[in-house]
Amino acid sequence: MDNEVLDTYRAKWQTDILAALSATGIRQLAPGGKARAFGDLLANELAELEQRQFLNIAQSLLPFATDTSLDLIGEIFGVARITQQTAGVDVGDQNFQWYVRNGTFGSINSGQDIVIPSGVRIYTAAGASGPVYIANAVLLPAAASSMFFSAASLYSGSQGNAPSGIFSQSNFTNYTESRYGSLLVTNNYGIVGGRDAEDDDSYRYRIRLKLQAQNGANEAALRFQILQIPGIQDVVFDAAAGTFTCYVYGIASDGSAALLQNVQQAINNTVAFPLTGIAVAPDLVGISLTTTVP
Repeated sequence: MDNEVLDTYRAKWQTDILAALSATGIRQLAPGGKARAFGDLLANELAELEQRQFLNIAQSLLPFATDTSLDLIGEIFGVARITQQTAGVDVGDQNFQWYVRNGTFGSINSGQDIVIPSGVRIYTAAGASGPVYIANAVLLPAAASSMFFSAASLYSGSQGNAPSGIFSQSNFTNYTESRYGSLLVTNNYGIVGGRDAEDDDSYRYRIRLKLQAQNGANEAALRFQILQIPGIQDVVFDAAAGTFTCYVYGIASDGSAALLQNVQQAINNTVAFPLTGIAVAPDLVGISLTTTVP
């Protein structure tokens, strides 16, 4: 598209320059002549200059600004670009879990507690080529059969996001029955906390929301606050008398309870008394499709 615009500018300047040269009495303007070559060179330089001027003007306008120019506009309106964030799972999320299929932790470790040190790696079936998490230290009591733990993604950004139940392996072997792989691990919910740096289109949309939310308590203001929460794909509002329901669509189809809690906190901090809102996950409805191949 930029080349098409440049060609348009170049053709316009070329026509004007040839007309001006003809008015001076110069007649040798066919391609290959010195006058024509000079005119074409000048037309090209003027066309590039004009294009740069328009691009510079466009970078000062929200619909067309990009990169650092868009960052400057966002700074003017008090909206910072969302930066890259590494995914992590807190023990309170009750997501990552050590467990045994039968018996207790003691039954696979000669009746003793199992001490998981920091730095143990949690893998998917794809091994190191898939998402990898670093577990924090936790004590697995001999009398227990499951224990939640916290962990952080080895990889930054959205590479750390994963669906539920995908993690099933670890490199921890310091227990009696390690040769049988008796100590199991899983993630009960999808992980959506990883986030790449915000792209220009998403950033531009949030700046527009901020401009529409100047009164601070309308739908645009609430949407602006919620979309900054890691793991949010979209939200849908269903209004009622004095209240509303906020249906939260996360990046993963089975978002964790922590995601809903974060959205609920944003609602509580944004809406004005006596209005109330509640954040819920939409019901998942399965569908099946059949087709006939002729």
